Amino acid sequence: MVIGDFPTSTQTLMKRHPGWAATVPNHLISAADIKPKLLSSIKGPYNVQLDVPSWGLSRIGRRKLPLDNNYGYPSHSGEGATIYILDSGVNISNADFEGRASWGANFVQDSPDTDEMGHGTVIAGIAAGRNFGVAKRASIVAVKVLNGDGIGRVGDILQGLYWVMKQMQRTNATRVVINLSLAAELNTALNDAADAMTHAGAVVIAAAGNCEEGATMTVRDSCGYSPASASSVVTVGSTDDNDNLAWFSNLGKCVNLLAPGEAIISDQDNLSFSNTRNVAYSGTSYSAPHVAGVAALLFHPNGTNSSQVVQQLYDLASPNLVKNITENGTSNLLLYAGVDASQIKASALSWSSSGTLVQPSICLFILSICILSLAQF
Repeated sequence: MVIGDFPTSTQTLMKRHPGWAATVPNHLISAADIKPKLLSSIKGPYNVQLDVPSWGLSRIGRRKLPLDNNYGYPSHSGEGATIYILDSGVNISNADFEGRASWGANFVQDSPDTDEMGHGTVIAGIAAGRNFGVAKRASIVAVKVLNGDGIGRVGDILQGLYWVMKQMQRTNATRVVINLSLAAELNTALNDAADAMTHAGAVVIAAAGNCEEGATMTVRDSCGYSPASASSVVTVGSTDDNDNLAWFSNLGKCVNLLAPGEAIISDQDNLSFSNTRNVAYSGTSYSAPHVAGVAALLFHPNGTNSSQVVQQLYDLASPNLVKNITENGTSNLLLYAGVDASQIKASALSWSSSGTLVQPSICLFILSICILSLAQF
């Protein structure tokens, strides 16, 4: 397979070559953001984050509305899992990453090893930041494939995915999540590469892509974009804080899961696509890392493979809650992290004076001792 921008005459010559497989266009690709059987739970013990900074964390920590500004998650917090952020880079020195972020590789020509745009840092913060993130102990690896304007080439993405595969092989990694908060026109080479990563043992999360307000279904169909249309990736559309399908979200049968993606807050530094630091961002770009973080949580330390993690994402998700879905083929499954904070926060609140992280399992244990003591009188 050859990737590039070739005239018809060159493609004809290529097809005559005995080793030719296919030629595919080197499409532009861009960040997918809008600019300024049910399982009841997963195994504990659990932590609770109180007064979360973003409603998205609260929503994935509850089965149903209303939100209560708390987020519950298993205490291992994704430790041992690695989330590769293929994006504009990540500002790995950001304090919210607590030293868990590292620079992997840069495939943008003449580009510094930094996040010039800020988009990748926001994505990493949602997936695994201490304050803003889902999997608070997962490792983050930056793979730069988008420039400072959030634009890249399919060829850059393919090189990034190949680099991740080589890393997996070199380290014999088994708990790998790849976040692709980007979208291009339908491209078979990119879809094939994303599927190859799934077959290599990674959980690949892709943004469904965004549309203009009032766009037709032909334009909004996620099956018309890559890597959203790859057969084995988890493709994610967006919801708002009232469980409506977000107005900008692509949909269709290629959408596997829905997650918070409108007005999301995360780590914000060096944001070239914003004039202010205290901004909420919208787009399927920001839905995907919510799912990537939950996938990291589902890689349980006692052993879970990637296909089991993907199945658990679907099994845990809450069905038929999202309103305003106009396309019947869209999967009405809303992301759920597996720990309902509303059921454990009462115990947690009595043991938290700062609104930070607590161990509700300890609280419940102490409470049970108190109840046993009272029973003796």
